Formats: sequence, structure tokens, C-alpha cells
Amino acid sequence: MKFGEKRETSSLLPAPDQLVEQVELGREKEPTRERAEASQTHDAAAARQAEAAPAAVPAPAAPAAPAKDQYHLRIERVLEENLVDVYLSLPPAARAKFKAEGEAAAFNIRAMIERAKVRAKDVLKIILAWLRTIPSVNHYFLQQEAKIKTDKIILMAQERQKEKEGQIS
Repeated sequence: MKFGEKRETSSLLPAPDQLVEQVELGREKEPTRERAEASQTHDAAAARQAEAAPAAVPAPAAPAAPAKDQYHLRIERVLEENLVDVYLSLPPAARAKFKAEGEAAAFNIRAMIERAKVRAKDVLKIILAWLRTIPSVNHYFLQQEAKIKTDKIILMAQERQKEKEGQIS
């Protein structure tokens, strides 16, 4: 084929402007009687199933989560910093898992602070394990975020120790 020559289109495919017209015509069509009848029968079948289904038994109440104090909320805020966009981009199932893992990580870190046994290495492991639940994120980004969050939590733990010792009122 030389420059400027028109290419022959296949006789099996309609021209692009014809495709646009077909799509527009398809949108303008009213639902056919068959579609309306199928919709009504589907609705009737769904109503019959709902009537025949036994009444749902309420699920037992989940055990109450421990109350979140000032330090726990501060830990959660540190953990969620710079991750809003990542969280919002996750599918709903991954969001639920990420949130549950994050809350568990916050409780573990909070328990470490209360025991006065806070080691940066342990905090880093907890945060990295939590961040790795994010699918397809750069490994170096995860390490960098975990390091930043670990540093902030270690500072919080040191402040808490000073408060316990009575140096800061």
C-alpha cells in the first residue's frame, strides 16, 4: 500500500458511521414485549423466593472492641497518614482486610507501648506486615512508609514513658 491510497474495508464490518447510527438506534428502541414479560416473571419469582425463605436469624453480637484511648487514636492516625489514596483505590474486599489488619496492628503497637517494651524492629515488622496486605504496591514505597511510621510511633512511645515516669505532666 502506498502513501495516500485508501485501504479497502472488509465487507463484513460496517463503516464506523454506520456503527454509531446502529448504537444510537438501539438506545432509542423501547423495550420489547418479550423483555417486559421476562422482567415481570423474574420479579415474580424473586418475590416468591423471598416469601418462602425462612426469617433470618439475627447474628450474635460481636464481642465489644476495647475502648480506644488517646494513644490508640494517635497510633491509628500515624498509621493512616499518606495512605488515603491507596485505601480508596482498593476494591471493597481488600479495603475490609486492610482496615482489619490496620486495627490489629494498632492494638499490637498500643500493647507494646503499655508494656514499655517498644523496640523499633518489632514495630517495623508489624507495620510492614500490615502494609503488605496492599496488592501491587512498590516494595520500596512500603519500606519507606513503614520506616516513617515507625519513627513517629517510637517518639510517641518515648513521650508515654516520660509521662509514666512523671517527668511530663
